[in-house]
Amino acid sequence: MKLAMVGVGNMGGAVLSGVLDAGLVPAAEVGVVDLDPDRRDLFAKRGCKVSEDLASLAGAKTTVLAVKPWLVEEVAAGLGPTQERVVSVMAGVPAAALHRAFGGGCRVVRTMPNTPCLLRQGVTGIAGGPGSTAEDVEYVAKMFRELGGVVEVEESLLDAVTAVSGSGPAWFFRFVEALEKAAVDLGLSPDDAATLVRSTAAGAGQMMRGEDAPNTLRERVTTPGGTTAAGLDVFDQALDALAQQALTAARDRGAELGRQ
Repeated sequence: MKLAMVGVGNMGGAVLSGVLDAGLVPAAEVGVVDLDPDRRDLFAKRGCKVSEDLASLAGAKTTVLAVKPWLVEEVAAGLGPTQERVVSVMAGVPAAALHRAFGGGCRVVRTMPNTPCLLRQGVTGIAGGPGSTAEDVEYVAKMFRELGGVVEVEESLLDAVTAVSGSGPAWFFRFVEALEKAAVDLGLSPDDAATLVRSTAAGAGQMMRGEDAPNTLRERVTTPGGTTAAGLDVFDQALDALAQQALTAARDRGAELGRQ
């Protein structure tokens, strides 16, 4: 078996779908364990070997763990020790802990994808752990490039990646909420406010996929002494400090969870 997937919920399912769609691993060489029968059926129809039994995945060349962090010990006990590649899609579980849980001989690669990966427009932070090689990291990066961008970092920076991109969609959603509320306070209907704000956010996000930096795009919209400049003057009083505080709080919480 070339690839074993433990958990094919939203993120695990997105990863496996990307792998299968790109032809990176033949479906007949993929094993899936998930407790949800509908999820198993979905990938059984694609030709994967599905089961509820972790032991069915023993010996896989690559095992992807897309389960809740507190299930690591249980999953590792069910799979047994391995000398092969173990890929984590779990927040807050250090690579060293995974290495120990799987007997101390495996090659660990940690990943931190974000929810836009479900649309294949996300980004994933990747870090090699104990036993891993450059080839292991590149193999995993190739898998996650099917879901969007990939950034390789040291494991010590994964908590920062979590704060920036893992939690990042929530920052943008929260800002959209604030703009919609403010728009309603200016007299617009909730439906019109939602259309105006969400369409603007989606369009602005698409523009940032081009070559121009955000500050260049911002400057093009901003006429000195105009309406945009007046609003930016207010944001500039606090926005940078708030962003720094929010990311620092998220990073520190991630580190705290990793020590528990």
